[in-house]
Formats: sequence, structure tokens, C-alpha cells
Amino acid sequence: VSISVFTHIDRETTEFYVDELYRLTRPGALLFLTLHGDQALNLALSDAEVGRLIGISPERLEQARGELANDGFHFAEQYTHLTRANYRYGTTFASQQGAEAIFGRRFKVVGFVPGAIHAFQDLIVLERP
Repeated sequence: VSISVFTHIDRETTEFYVDELYRLTRPGALLFLTLHGDQALNLALSDAEVGRLIGISPERLEQARGELANDGFHFAEQYTHLTRANYRYGTTFASQQGAEAIFGRRFKVVGFVPGAIHAFQDLIVLERP
């Protein structure tokens, strides 16, 4: 189970951890991971308070919407107490299609529930082949 981890790492790091999860799990293992998807992005764009909590400008959120439509993935780096020279911290958005492409490289996607966590974060369920 991973809550609010893949919501804050860039694509390269995401792909690294997909490979690590594959390496560390046995065939038949189930993984439950949360993501920021279209629902979270739309809420951040429509509710100013949510937008402030996420800490990304409305312009950057609009950019994320375009990238989700085209590539299925957007990472907005944020410079906080968690950012380090060797660790990029930010907010990540992945559409269902984008998430299935990234995680589906190694795992079978057995479920995807938009807004499963507080009507905000999506849940993707994976099975290790």
C-alpha cells in the first residue's frame, strides 16, 4: 500500500520505483497506490482553497491539464523543505491512461478508482504477474 507517494515524484523516479516494486514483490502480489488524477486536478482548478493547499499556481494547473490530455503525466516541482539536490519534490498528476501506461510496463492493472481517497486521490490496483 502506498498513499501519497506517487503523487509527489517525477516521472523518472516513478519509473525507478515501479521497477523496484516489481523486483521486491512476488508473482500474485497486489499493490494499492494512490495518484492525483483528473479529479484532483479539476478540484484544484475549481476550488481556490484546494488550489492553495496544493501550492501550484492556476496557470501551472492549466498546464498540467494540457499535459494530462496529451501525455497523461505532469510533474510540478516545488521547492520546499523536502526538496534536495538529489530528490525532486513536487505534485504529480497522472491520468488513468497515463498511469496504466507507466505501471502497466511491469504490472497488470486490475482496478482504477477515480477519487477513491476522500473524493480526491485516485486508487490504482496492480497485480504482479
